[in-house]
Amino acid sequence: GGAACGVGGALRAVVAEEGVLALWRGLSATLLRDVPFSCLYWVGYEALKRRATAASADGATLSPAAAFLAGAASGSTAAFLTTPLDVVKTRQQLRRTSMQ
Repeated sequence: GGAACGVGGALRAVVAEEGVLALWRGLSATLLRDVPFSCLYWVGYEALKRRATAASADGATLSPAAAFLAGAASGSTAAFLTTPLDVVKTRQQLRRTSMQ
């Protein structure tokens, strides 16, 4: 069955049925979501790290906990702001699936 063929079988089936370019279908919608997320995440993470480092006891060291919190806060904010783009991507993928 379909689930038993694994990733390699699914890859071969897509290429056989739709051609090699089908492997990149949906790339534009994925990039529309992922590029803004990554930009927001990294800008936010680096800014929070700088602030946490400056506020540390020696003004030069970032603790693992502070790095984790900077990443969590930045990731949460980026995810919140880019969720509408993820909704658009998912709806495009579902629309294509329902049309097949």
